[in-house]
Formats: sequence, structure tokens, C-alpha cells
Amino acid sequence: MRSLHPTRTLARGTLAALALTLLPWAGARAADFNVLISLDPSDGARSVIATAAPAASLSKLLGVPARMLVSGDFKDSMRATRTTENQVIIGPAHVTASALAHGYALAAVSGTSARFALVARHGIAKPAELRGLRLYLPQQDSLRSYIARGLLEQAELSLKSFAKVEYRNTSGAGLIAIGLGMTDATVAELGEAETWIKANPGKAAIVQTSQEIPGGLAIAILKSMPAADRERLTRWATDPNSPMTSIASFRAAAQGSEQGYGYVASLGIVTPDRLAGAQLVGADQVRDLIAKGGVVVVDTRSRREFTAEHIAEAVLAPYGENSLKERDYDVSKDDLGAIAKLDRNKPTVFLCNGPECWKSYKASREAVKMGFKTVYWFRGGMPEWRARGLPTVRAESLAAAEKR
Repeated sequence: MRSLHPTRTLARGTLAALALTLLPWAGARAADFNVLISLDPSDGARSVIATAAPAASLSKLLGVPARMLVSGDFKDSMRATRTTENQVIIGPAHVTASALAHGYALAAVSGTSARFALVARHGIAKPAELRGLRLYLPQQDSLRSYIARGLLEQAELSLKSFAKVEYRNTSGAGLIAIGLGMTDATVAELGEAETWIKANPGKAAIVQTSQEIPGGLAIAILKSMPAADRERLTRWATDPNSPMTSIASFRAAAQGSEQGYGYVASLGIVTPDRLAGAQLVGADQVRDLIAKGGVVVVDTRSRREFTAEHIAEAVLAPYGENSLKERDYDVSKDDLGAIAKLDRNKPTVFLCNGPECWKSYKASREAVKMGFKTVYWFRGGMPEWRARGLPTVRAESLAAAEKR
């Protein structure tokens, strides 16, 4: 593991000046300030970072407690990009792309861009020939696995197209697994793949490549924060003496940098745009159904998310999702206990965290199978409701939500 940058502090004068300008915003708008740092546990060099100094510096800067949570759970990180429970999200390209699509602005970046490749054992020339074979991927929701699934989707393949899908927390081991005959395909950084193939002739070939993917970590800040305050936070994070160097060496995002994340977002696996047996509704229609009365609005997210923010009239019925985010998911892996307890005779609206969240899709689909008389699927969910400015019930802070 490489050594981390030593933690440094901002010059006192700079810190004091920024604190004076940010303090009024912090006191008026937030009980605490939450920063989510999303890291890939398969990347051993970044498995441990120092957050004490950055958190203390940021708390002093804002005049309110700053909480920095480091997470290696990409599934939860992607969920958090859709809830706005964190004022700042720091993460790799796919986490950042999701944040930018849900109310965040790109502030700073690190690293360099790269392309990725689907690599297959010798004798396979195109993705379609992988059907029924074995696939090796890093952690299920890691950037590389996210890109691999997107590329496979473009080739009209899903994970169920393979006889076996194996996940491991080591990003570069897939190429070795191909060389040893333990798997038939994997995903790798393009340069890494080309080097390995050259050193191991006759073992593998590249069958598909991605466009350029932003590298390193990026900082995304809620757009609802005043632009001047976002700029001040960006200067704090990118200052050469900032304690944020214990996380990464950030630089201010150049104009147009968001475009690379747009491509990453296009690789995301989103829910279908229709569901047999259920009526697709938007935020305004849900509002009207609530006003009319008689409908049950069901929030299928976690209790923590529900407590943090929910539609006032909604009831909580968490969908216990353990199956893959695919049309042909295996429902036997999921917990439908909360859904099964609902009144099937009442018109029911199911929602979660928008098109990228599969819980309400699956809940709606299973409700139809269970014989619910009228099923409405609110595909846009909380992000759409929030974007329309419709009323919600919110916890005073994320800390308060976690205690409930």
C-alpha cells in the first residue's frame, strides 16, 4: 500500500476568511454538514484514508459539525446520491455521475481519465459469444463492474446471460483468472489489458471498449447551496495545503468536465419505462390521487431513508431487495414481508428513489402478481417529487434519522 499524503492545514488567514463568509449560511441552513466519501475496497491503496483533520477543518470553516463518512458499500453510495442527505459527495465516476443527475454540481476532480475493456479468452471475438460462459468481476457495484454491465447491456446481454458470474474484491485478478482458465471474460482498464495481453500471447483478446471514463475521485456539491458558497468550498478542497490531500489531490473541475460523467450515466442500468398490470404515474398525478383520497402511498425504501425525508401521506413498507437490478430478477432472494401486509383492495402507489432504484418496480410487479386491485408505479419517486417542490417531511438532520 502506498503511503498517504501527510495531512496539512490551511493557512490561518485563509481559513478565517472563509469561515466568516460561510458561517451565516451554515447556521441558517443546516444542523450539521454531511460528506460521503465512497471508495472501492478492491483498490487496496485507497482502503484507508485519514478524515479526522479534514472533518475538523471543515467544521471550523462552516461553524457547524461536519461529518465525514467513508463507505465501501457502492450500493448504499448510489442510493445516497438520490436522497440529498449529504451536502457533499466524493466518489469515483459512477457515483459522481449519479450525483450530478440528482441535484449536485461538479466542483473538483482528481486523477486522469481512462478507457475500460471487456476482455475474453482466446477464440471469442465479440460480446454475443459470451452467452452461457463465465464472467469475473470486482465488487458488484464497483466502477469496473458498473461499466462492464453497461457494455454488456449495449450488447443485449445481462448477467443472467452467463453460466456463472463471480465477484472478487481485487480489480486486476480477472486477467489472471482468464490466463489460468478459471473464467472466460472480465473487465479491465484498457492499458492494463493491452499490457497483459502482450505479455501473455494467445491467452485473451479485447472484445469491446468504453469511451473515456473520468478517473480518480470527484467532489460534487448540492446545487441548492448558494454558488458563492460552493466556490468557497471548492477553494478549500483544492488549496495545495488543504487537509483534503489525505483523501486525494483535487483540482477545480474545468468547464465542460460534466460531459464525461454524462457518458458514465448512460451506462447505468435503469428500470423499464412501463410495467404490465400497473399504471405509470408522475408526481403531479400522485399529488392529485392523494388529494382525491382513498389511495395508499407506499415508500419501499429503507427506514433510514424514510425517516430522513418522505412524502407526508406515505407509509413505509421496505422492499427487501437482494436480487439483481434486472428485468429477470430472482424474486425468491427478496423479502416481500412488508408488501404482503398491505391491503390489496385499496389503490396503491409504490415509489422509491427514481428510475435507477428498482425497489418500487419490483414491489409494483410483485403486487400485481399478488392480486392488488389497482397498482400505480411512481417511477420518478422521491427525486421527481422533490424536484417538483412538493411537500415532504424531513428529519432535522441525518444524525437524527440514524437514531430512529
